Amino acid sequence: MANPVPVQVLFFFLSLFHAHASTSTTHASKVDVPYTSIILPIRKDVATTQYHTIIDFQISSNPVKATLDLGGQNFWFNCDHINVSTAHPIPCASPKCKTLLDGKPTCTSRSSKAAATTSTCAVSASNSVTGLVVCGQSLYESSISVDTSDGRLYLFSEQLSPFYFACSSPGSSLFQGLAKVSAGLIGLGRSPLALHKQVTSSLNLAPKFAICLPAYDKYYGGSMFIGGGPYYVANRTAAFFSVSLTTTPLVTAPSASNEYFIDVLAIKVDGQPLRFDSSLLSIDNHGVGGTKLSTVNRFTVLHTSIYKALVHEFVSKAAARNITRVASVAPYEACFSVKSTAGTRTGPRVPTIDMVLPGNMNNVVWRIYGVNSMVKAKKDVMCLGFVDGGYNARTSIVLGGHQLEDYLIEFDLSTSRLGFSSSLHLQYTACASASRLF
Repeated sequence: MANPVPVQVLFFFLSLFHAHASTSTTHASKVDVPYTSIILPIRKDVATTQYHTIIDFQISSNPVKATLDLGGQNFWFNCDHINVSTAHPIPCASPKCKTLLDGKPTCTSRSSKAAATTSTCAVSASNSVTGLVVCGQSLYESSISVDTSDGRLYLFSEQLSPFYFACSSPGSSLFQGLAKVSAGLIGLGRSPLALHKQVTSSLNLAPKFAICLPAYDKYYGGSMFIGGGPYYVANRTAAFFSVSLTTTPLVTAPSASNEYFIDVLAIKVDGQPLRFDSSLLSIDNHGVGGTKLSTVNRFTVLHTSIYKALVHEFVSKAAARNITRVASVAPYEACFSVKSTAGTRTGPRVPTIDMVLPGNMNNVVWRIYGVNSMVKAKKDVMCLGFVDGGYNARTSIVLGGHQLEDYLIEFDLSTSRLGFSSSLHLQYTACASASRLF
């Protein structure tokens, strides 16, 4: 499989000149060059393939690394990573607590180092990796430092205050399953306490955020933009071009209001529609079915009926291309010899997988090439990187990280639309870059 050149994508190479020297930029410069978004780095953990970023707390001597969760409601961290004694607990009886928790405040009576009161505003902390939810985590406020951008350049650092978060005891089972580098979880769901909501509300930015997930490990990275575009990409010639996005509506599941769903109308392999019960693609009144996006799932998880249809059609189309099938490698069913297919800029030359989605006027297609559909299982063996979720899967399709990598994906909450680019590999580039290591 041909790897993309680790170019500086989405102006990441300019961060080499940043190094936080921009904090000395004057107020006049801020007025002359207004920013449209803030930017955070995204890294991929080798062992867990989880994606994480950093939050630069004013009350911490070191930035806090935490796992990204598209469906998460809030922030929670290891208390030992933050000097909570200098943070401000939110009183349960305060109007602020009521507002932040959508009018339904809960309280905790457990004392902490940061709170003399025995009644502080409390949130539930959830670990989407293990499914564990722990209630009664005290909510605090502090401030963080963020880097601003106009779509091409880093401009200066901006302070965001107040910034709300919860912290948990180091021995809590909440931390099980998280990457070793991760001190907690950052929620990006539809919640007042989600990262993007706090940033856009505080800095008066557009209610949008975009992610570009990297395919490589911690030595390469992607990025997250909060506040919207414009978005620019540099290819291997270092020439900038504007990223165009195809859009489709975001839909809401009745019982999963914090997560992001899209309406998949059909799935095709090399243009051939899969045959399965199409009602699985709809969300019923109980929130069962449909398609959601996840940064926590490593691979796309499919209802068994969809999975079997995909494997059957993919194997058939691969045979027509003279791609040699080999023995399965758990947990993958459809595996092939690497030597029987050529490498291209979009990965191995295998059948394409299309998700057909509603557009503005006509249907649109999210095309998945070999670099996102295949995974190396062992030497000279590649497998179809989709997972069987069983017949009782609550969500019929969960689009996982591997299938989302190296696409620029924007969540526009003002219009309730999802925007996505074509594979960045088509432009000889990717979300990976060698800048801003942490």
